[in-house]
Amino acid sequence: MNVDRPAGGAPGPDGPVRRIGILTTDASLVITSWDAALASMTGIDGATAVSQPLPAVVPDLEARGLLTVVRQTLVTGAPMVLAPAFHKYFIPAAPSAPSPRYERMQQRVGLAALVEGGGPVGLVITIEDVTERLDIEHQLANELRDGDAGLRLRAI
Repeated sequence: MNVDRPAGGAPGPDGPVRRIGILTTDASLVITSWDAALASMTGIDGATAVSQPLPAVVPDLEARGLLTVVRQTLVTGAPMVLAPAFHKYFIPAAPSAPSPRYERMQQRVGLAALVEGGGPVGLVITIEDVTERLDIEHQLANELRDGDAGLRLRAI
C-alpha cells in the first residue's frame, strides 16, 4: 500500500499530508524492493537501493542501535514499531517541507517479518514521514499554553 498524497507544507483538508514509503528485504537483509514514495522521501533511488544490504544503504543503523532491532524482528518474527520520539528516523533525510523544529525527517517505522513456510524469509519496513504532524502538534501545544484566551480557544 502506498499512501502518498501531494507533498507540501500545507495540511490537506483532513490534516497533515501522509507520506508512507515501503521497502522489503530478504533474510540476509538485502533490499529486494524500494518503492517510489520512499525514493521521493529519502532521495535514494530504488535502482540504487535494491540488491544492496540494508546497512550499506543506511550505514549508521548499527551505530544508532537500530540494526539490532531489525535483526530481532527477522529472527523472532515479532513486529516492531519505532517511534520518532525515541528513534527520530530510520533513514536520514531532509523533511519534505521546511520544519521549524527538525533538521531531519521524523519517521514512524513499522517492521514486520515476511513469513513463508512457517518462518521469516525477509522483512517489510514501512516508513512514514511524520515531521509535519509533529510540527503541528508542537504548535498546538504552544497555543494551548499561551496567555491569550482567544488563541487557546482557536487551538482547541
